[in-house]
Amino acid sequence: MKSLARQLDWGVAKLDALEIMLQQLVWIDISDSQILEAYGEIDHASRKAGRVIGKNDVWIAATARVSGATLLTTDLDFEHLHGTWIDRIWIDPNIGKTP
Repeated sequence: MKSLARQLDWGVAKLDALEIMLQQLVWIDISDSQILEAYGEIDHASRKAGRVIGKNDVWIAATARVSGATLLTTDLDFEHLHGTWIDRIWIDPNIGKTP
């Protein structure tokens, strides 16, 4: 998030708002043994299914699986994991956009 904020050249007010929001989030340590195990399982299952996903997406999926969180996403990278490995809600990024 901080990288994207820098790429978009956010001003001080937006950066401050981001910091406030980040302080309100629940943080999960990805070095937890259950998350590391889920990472290996999800990465292997994805490759076996012919679906190589980005390493950050594997971390996200592993964390969602172990924490029991429902993953909200605007891309389809997690589609093959839905229902078996994670619960995910896909949000169409084009909703609300005018042509």
